[in-house]
Amino acid sequence: MTLIQDGARLLVAEPASGEVVAEHLLAAPGEVVLDEAHYEGCYAHRPVTKTVEPFDVAASAIPAITFEHLSSLE
Repeated sequence: MTLIQDGARLLVAEPASGEVVAEHLLAAPGEVVLDEAHYEGCYAHRPVTKTVEPFDVAASAIPAITFEHLSSLE
C-alpha cells in the first residue's frame, strides 16, 4: 500500500493500479475525526446507549462498595 497526503486527507492507494482503497481525514494529535457515513451500515441497527457494562462480577461490585464506604463516612 502507498500512503499519500492530499491536503487534509490521507489516501491509501494500491501501488500497482493507483486505485485509492481508503481515504481518511487528518487531525491534530489527540483529536478524533469520525466519518459517520463510514459506520452507517455497521452500527445503524444498534440503539445508542450511554450505559457502561461491568466486565465481571468483581467490577459490578465496585459501585456498591464505594457507596457503602461513602455512607459510612457520614
